[in-house]
Amino acid sequence: MKTKRSAVEKMIQVSYVLEVPAILVNSERIHNSLSRRALRTAIELHHERRIPRHFQQQAHARYGYADRSKRYISAKIRRYGTGTDLVKTGRTKREMTSTRRLSIGGQASTSSLRATLKLRFPFPGGSGRFRNRNGRQAVSVQQMAREVETISAGEMLEIQRQLEDGYAGLVEAETSARMRIKLT
Repeated sequence: MKTKRSAVEKMIQVSYVLEVPAILVNSERIHNSLSRRALRTAIELHHERRIPRHFQQQAHARYGYADRSKRYISAKIRRYGTGTDLVKTGRTKREMTSTRRLSIGGQASTSSLRATLKLRFPFPGGSGRFRNRNGRQAVSVQQMAREVETISAGEMLEIQRQLEDGYAGLVEAETSARMRIKLT
């Protein structure tokens, strides 16, 4: 009897804890709501703009990927036509850049606001349950998942700036002057 095999999938979770900008409204409830919306927008932009960078040639140096052997790279180029880390056929890149699950929790007023971006890693053995029996794989699936999760310091500053700008824009657009705190 034949059984259908499917690839094991891993949800890569990247958690962000960002400082929320100074409170600009009188209401704690409105502050929390606007902060969550601004954070959601900033993380969605991160997924759209920065996650695809992990599948480019420059990503090895930018994110400090583990070194692959020259033999592996040359065999990969011969077979798949690319030596780029994390890319063979492009399936993983397509999956990770097109789908996401984003959850935001906590409260901005108590500095516990947190965002979790979950990406599907459709890679055989992607859950890490399976060990490589022949021991030939120098870079494990877990290592590849960590490489996708990596965020450079500059990118984290960009996300922080987008959060602050988004929050200030939402306060300006959606609150009246009476609801805002006057900064002197």
